Amino acid sequence: MLPTASRQGLREGAVLLLLRATPAGYVIVCTRRTDAVATHKGQIALPGGAREPGDATLWETALREAREEIGIAPATVQYLGVLDDLATTSGYALTPFVGRLTSEPRYVPQPREVAEVFEVALAQLLDPASQTIVHYQRGGVILSSPAFVVGQRVIWGVTGRVLAGFLSVVSPLLVATPAER
Repeated sequence: MLPTASRQGLREGAVLLLLRATPAGYVIVCTRRTDAVATHKGQIALPGGAREPGDATLWETALREAREEIGIAPATVQYLGVLDDLATTSGYALTPFVGRLTSEPRYVPQPREVAEVFEVALAQLLDPASQTIVHYQRGGVILSSPAFVVGQRVIWGVTGRVLAGFLSVVSPLLVATPAER
């Protein structure tokens, strides 16, 4: 959670790191933003956005955004947990939630916001060969972001930070012996 002082002037938002079980292992649902959106044009993202007055909780924000952006019914998402809040360069205090799809999805991208929906294998993100750091400039300041190279795509920015936070939680669990769990 971001300290209250860190939240001042930031708009509340939420994203959904959505896991889906496949015969080959878990995948994470990602989107590529269109060039028509106001911010982060063409970047890889997780379903999510700003909290609206009708959202009782940030979890509801994440579910609403997943429904609006890619057609995921909230009833098909099992809550698994929440990661640490992040401040974004676009002015959000972002809460990342983790959920698991409980049924086979039929993705319906919202054409103004989502250019494509794709899935990334958790095993590929865990592979050190996929992990890197991207440096970029915002307001004359050089910033760094964890990044993941997935085929021809580079996942970086807040999405890279959310994925890196998630992997820091799950990777110790994946390598622990049953006695250590």
